[in-house]
Amino acid sequence: MKRAAVFIALAAALSPALAEEKSEGWTFGVAPYVFGASMHGSMTIKGHEANIDLSRGDIFDHMDFGAMAMVAARKGKWGVMGDAIWVNLGVDTQVGKLDPALGVVSVAGLRRVASFADVTFGARWTHLDADLDLTVPVPMSLSKSRDWVDPTVGFILKTPEGRRWHASLLADVGGFGVGSDLTWQAMPTVGVDLAKWVSIDAGWRWLDTDYESGSGADAFKYDIMLEGPVLGATFRF
Repeated sequence: MKRAAVFIALAAALSPALAEEKSEGWTFGVAPYVFGASMHGSMTIKGHEANIDLSRGDIFDHMDFGAMAMVAARKGKWGVMGDAIWVNLGVDTQVGKLDPALGVVSVAGLRRVASFADVTFGARWTHLDADLDLTVPVPMSLSKSRDWVDPTVGFILKTPEGRRWHASLLADVGGFGVGSDLTWQAMPTVGVDLAKWVSIDAGWRWLDTDYESGSGADAFKYDIMLEGPVLGATFRF
């Protein structure tokens, strides 16, 4: 999870920068990013629970693959932004080895309601492949795959445009029992424009998801918090 953890948070951190309204024509943004996330919570596969408590250093050591990207487009008061994350991990737990593959794709519409605020509305799709090789109480291999979609609503607050230094806050909440019971994220950032077409942004991100399905021997649960620093660049054109 080395790079994956580092990559996850930046997508959110860059969202406000990508959402800026620069003119009445279409504007676009592309944001590569890194996310130094830690991971805390638990996963249950076919009734077998594995607790997860990984620091940022642990995630780097256990990450097999990580990739993510963010894009945005805007015209006037309306816009759309998208974020994609894919992470493969290999984690040793108290009951055996857990190898989760996590994909998160978010798409949201934007509506400017004030010079300093946008509201967001969209959906977050989560894909999870989890393989658990048990060592206790009985050696066995378990595998489970789940996909779910959560409706989301939120907001973006930011400092006035036209300043070289800027700050923003992105937050949303979703799930409501449609997919997960609850999912939410928050990300405050600060940044500086290096030129009209590029800026550097840094901040902190929290991304929490509580999803469960099935019961008894078929119980599946993903209750995980990702949180950590974010850093990246936003390219506008």
